[in-house]
Amino acid sequence: MSTTFKDISAAFDVELNSVVSIPVIEWENFTDDGRTLGDEYISQFWLGGTTEAGSLGDIGLDQINGVYQINVNVKAGNGKARINELCDLIADAFRPRKKLTYNGVSVRIKSLSRNAITVDGAYATAVLDIEYETFTAQRA
Repeated sequence: MSTTFKDISAAFDVELNSVVSIPVIEWENFTDDGRTLGDEYISQFWLGGTTEAGSLGDIGLDQINGVYQINVNVKAGNGKARINELCDLIADAFRPRKKLTYNGVSVRIKSLSRNAITVDGAYATAVLDIEYETFTAQRA
């Protein structure tokens, strides 16, 4: 059984976890561990994507394209400086052309885009969308 999707997600999670000076991370589908999110927190979502034939033949490659989304959440009413600072820290870690590797699966970051700040309830949120591609052995 292939672990490709698990490995792609883990490559991003490990890189995000290594970014210095970011607030607590609210991990996707993680049972509450009693942490308090506080005035700032990061949430992440692996949105997956499409798998296509990356090359021809019986021993060809699969090309997988997808999006890893990171939400930067800061208490509303505190201005945009801190949310911009956190976005810059994360953008530096996920710059285009960077290669992330986990369990032998290499993921290349194609682009990073930042959406406008939105306010929903108590938090202002900026969303970073990281588009990626990887080539893996085709599934049997």
